[in-house]
Amino acid sequence: MEGLFSMASISDLTAAALLLAAVAALAAGYLFFLFRRLSARYDALMRNASGKSLEEMVVGRLEQVQKVENDMSLINNRCWQLSEQVAKCIQRIGVVRFNAFDGTGSDLSFAIAFLDEKNDGVVFSSIYGRNEGRCYAKPIKHGQSTYALSDEEKKAIELCKKN
Repeated sequence: MEGLFSMASISDLTAAALLLAAVAALAAGYLFFLFRRLSARYDALMRNASGKSLEEMVVGRLEQVQKVENDMSLINNRCWQLSEQVAKCIQRIGVVRFNAFDGTGSDLSFAIAFLDEKNDGVVFSSIYGRNEGRCYAKPIKHGQSTYALSDEEKKAIELCKKN
């Protein structure tokens, strides 16, 4: 018996080893190509056109989001302030024209009510006569006045409530 390995089997093993080394070299080359491509993508991801890293961009965006949140908080506070102010502003107007005296014609007298959201405000009346004119102003709280109201003033207030 010749040795454990014959000459022919050694050359076959060498050929197989060389073939295996060639396949390994090709696989390593392909993996190196994939690594380079992945590395280029990673670098592109980590840097934008201005050269900032992804981390710097994320931190910058987080700072912008924080600023927007602060601005939104200020805007919401201002909206609440405006909402409270608007509730106290005149929001509804009711006008009633009428003829206070027989023979004057053209409905030259009027009652006009100005009310806010809570039906607080004022009602003005102007009574026109041939020889004189009179104006009256009466405060309104929750749609009522502590002063006696004429039918026309009451009607002007009701028109406000409907608007």
